[in-house]
Amino acid sequence: MKKILILLIAILRCSFSLYGQYVIEESPLVVSINKDVLANCKDTIHPCGYIPIKRMSKQQVIILLPLNGTSSSALLYKAEDYKKYKNNNILSGLDKRSDEKFLGQGQPLTLNLTDLIDGEYVTIYRTGECFAIIRIALSTK
Repeated sequence: MKKILILLIAILRCSFSLYGQYVIEESPLVVSINKDVLANCKDTIHPCGYIPIKRMSKQQVIILLPLNGTSSSALLYKAEDYKKYKNNNILSGLDKRSDEKFLGQGQPLTLNLTDLIDGEYVTIYRTGECFAIIRIALSTK
């Protein structure tokens, strides 16, 4: 009798996990921006890349950028904020996400976009050798 009760509980739990509040988490969406994309960046005015990201409703979204030189940094802004304030040099404090690492830390730069609303974003990537402006279109399927 005890084995039947345990089996019944296991079956009910499986059915709830498929259709109820125990929905299996979707796997993270990891977008890696490699050095080939960044090699196209020639100036500090025009975006050198455009990355459309389509996520599932509650899917975790992570952007990875390479470390390059003695220090690397990445800042993410809403596109409208970037367009409005870039010429006034008052972008400080408007970034939605940021990361900075130094040579020897080993891990890539990471920007977590999971809880951001759908829309257009601009990523500013800086190293000693490279400056890149990358546009990102975030949307939910």
